[in-house]
Amino acid sequence: MPRSAASRSLPGLLIPATKTLFSAGLLWLLFSRIDVGRFRDVASQSSWPWLGAALFSYVVVVLGSSWRWHRLLVIQRVSIRLSTVTSSFLVSLFFNNFLPSNIGGDVMRVRDTARPAGSSTRAMTVIVADRVAGLLTLFLFAAVGGAMAARDQLPFPVLWIWLALGIAMGGSLAILLMPSVLGRLFAPLGRARNSWIGAQLDTLTGAVGHFRSAPAGLLGVTVMSIVVQAAFILVYAAVAKALDVRVGFFDLALIVPLAGLIQLAPVSINGFGIREAAFTVLFGRYGVPAETALLISLEVTALILAVSLVGAAAYVLRPPLAPDTREPEPGPAPVVDVTQPEPASARPIARGCGP
Repeated sequence: MPRSAASRSLPGLLIPATKTLFSAGLLWLLFSRIDVGRFRDVASQSSWPWLGAALFSYVVVVLGSSWRWHRLLVIQRVSIRLSTVTSSFLVSLFFNNFLPSNIGGDVMRVRDTARPAGSSTRAMTVIVADRVAGLLTLFLFAAVGGAMAARDQLPFPVLWIWLALGIAMGGSLAILLMPSVLGRLFAPLGRARNSWIGAQLDTLTGAVGHFRSAPAGLLGVTVMSIVVQAAFILVYAAVAKALDVRVGFFDLALIVPLAGLIQLAPVSINGFGIREAAFTVLFGRYGVPAETALLISLEVTALILAVSLVGAAAYVLRPPLAPDTREPEPGPAPVVDVTQPEPASARPIARGCGP
């Protein structure tokens, strides 16, 4: 390999290596501070029926998340069967959990929907909307959990969570209600109307316009986001019950979203280490031993990884994706004309989103 190519690839190798060392070091530190014998004893007493209930709850999470993504695609007039979307979502779970990156699954989702959507930009916009819906619900549950749980269990005022929720919701509504603002903000980048950047901005503002024109669809997405987050909390509730840990639902509604937000910090491999440390600290405020808190995190992670393996099978066995031949659900007319064909220079991006 030429020296220049090797130097360019070094940062790409150094970053995941650093994250791996950080995750491994944090896990080593956690295990060095617990009673390993007690850890094994608690693990051996796990209730299999409750673990089965946790698995069922996580299946609800997967199905609900697939439906939410499908609904967002329907709003964008992208016609794909729900079963195809569910299969793609399972594939994305596998890539998210078994690649050293949290965005590998999103890349696969864009790859799967770029052609039916007619644009990789529109497909990516749907993914971003899906992520925003999940993040807003995460803040909502953390805020409600903080308000309902014992105040002295929080290391900071619950008002901070409500403030973060308000800022996130305000920003999302501002973009949704004023799609033309996006075009004005990025106008310096796309002054030439027929340029590739200009075409992508047209697609982006058009996609936001579609969301604005479908309040009923967005309401359904919001309701499903609440169902998905509640089911995800029930996954942890069932695992806690399997380990005979008595923590209330609203306590978990605070603990689980906070841990989820903390592990978003891009310093570890898929949140390993940070997630376990967060649960150890947060559950510790409720009197849960470190060994048990660590087990709750690891058992849920093992369950998620097991379900993610279904995505590997789906990836190998699925046929090539094809658009649904049925007519999409009726909806209001688009606010912005996005029927202009995508420039030839943009096509390789849509094809090149996958591995």
